[in-house]
Amino acid sequence: MFGLRRMEAKIDALARSVNVIASHLDHQEHIIMADLTALTAAVEANSSVVDSAVLLIEDIAAQLRDVDTTDPAAIAALADELTAKSGELAAAVAANTPAA
Repeated sequence: MFGLRRMEAKIDALARSVNVIASHLDHQEHIIMADLTALTAAVEANSSVVDSAVLLIEDIAAQLRDVDTTDPAAIAALADELTAKSGELAAAVAANTPAA
């Protein structure tokens, strides 16, 4: 009878340990899911920025193909626009790049 009580006590202790571990794992799962949600949002935001940059570059390339090379004012205006847009893009990249 004494051996049975001792075994029951050990089983109860093991059950409590398993419950503590299960609770800890559940907590870790919530942390990981929160991190995954944040990472997913960051990837989506990054993709949006990349898509915008691609559209900008494609638009500038199209304008370059269509520019009237006999019109210096049109060339200068396009160069000014390119400079402004590259500055905006550089600022956006710098603002969203973590410090090393």
